[in-house]
Amino acid sequence: MTTTIVRVDGATERTCCPRCAAHVLGAGSPATSVTVRDFDTGQPVPVEQAVFVEGSDVHPCRGLMKEPPRDERGCCLAAAYDRCEPSVVAFSNATAAARFMESHGGLITTWSALESARRPA
Repeated sequence: MTTTIVRVDGATERTCCPRCAAHVLGAGSPATSVTVRDFDTGQPVPVEQAVFVEGSDVHPCRGLMKEPPRDERGCCLAAAYDRCEPSVVAFSNATAAARFMESHGGLITTWSALESARRPA
């Protein structure tokens, strides 16, 4: 899990990526804090201090499944991560984000921009 949401009521939610966190923040009690994991170090970073790369060729959420999902008959289904697209990768500083962008593409963005663009969960 890369993003942790702590709610006013003390509940903690974890999501696979910052984009999913932006989607779920509208539901439930307000958040007191949201932290993401720095892509390079794995260290937690408050979202307000993080720098994000959106739309790169790196899709962390796709790697969470060991095998494709199956329906009730055991038939193979395609994994759909439409809520996680375009991908969002977090960094603790702009230098690391820019270095990542040189190799993987994407655009630098902010948490504020990600939150304002969220769709309902």
